[in-house]
Amino acid sequence: MSMVRGSFVVKTLFLIDFIEFMVFLMRFNSGIWADNRTNSCPIDVIEDLIISHAWGYERRADGEILVEVPGKWCNFALFFAWSERINSLHVSCIMDMKIGDSEKSKIYELLALANERIWLGHFSLWTEDSMPVFRHSIMLDNAERMVPERIMEIIKIAVDECQRFYPAFQYVMWGGKKPVDAINLVMMDTIGQAC
Repeated sequence: MSMVRGSFVVKTLFLIDFIEFMVFLMRFNSGIWADNRTNSCPIDVIEDLIISHAWGYERRADGEILVEVPGKWCNFALFFAWSERINSLHVSCIMDMKIGDSEKSKIYELLALANERIWLGHFSLWTEDSMPVFRHSIMLDNAERMVPERIMEIIKIAVDECQRFYPAFQYVMWGGKKPVDAINLVMMDTIGQAC
């Protein structure tokens, strides 16, 4: 978890994509339930969920938490930040791979190609540490609150997207593939099972 530094936390709190919020609200408003605990901070619910899964985590402040979630290719660091001012929960899923300066132009092309293929959130490059990051934000109205099932959906979306595109980053960085070829390889549907 040392890969996440204070500057990332500060930058993440200010990265708000209004269009992404509106699309998310239109599509998933019915998935967020309301109850009589509307003043509860979603980070508290996230912390309870993390504890129930025995995942390693660090509670950085009342409105921030960092958790390490196991994945297929590697462990992912998920950072959650709650902004009470705008009733928004932000999640960042960091891939533990450092992008060298010589690969950055190819990685930016890969990020653009990946972003064309996802519905929720977006990929970016954490410039300070040169690591790919999946980011997503959810706005709640005053009557809504997050429940564990909804938070698990958010975690699943972030981890699934990182796992889906992780091989593409590998193909470009270490396999010498062109970004478009790497995307085509990871988007290819497989048929059948290996014995």
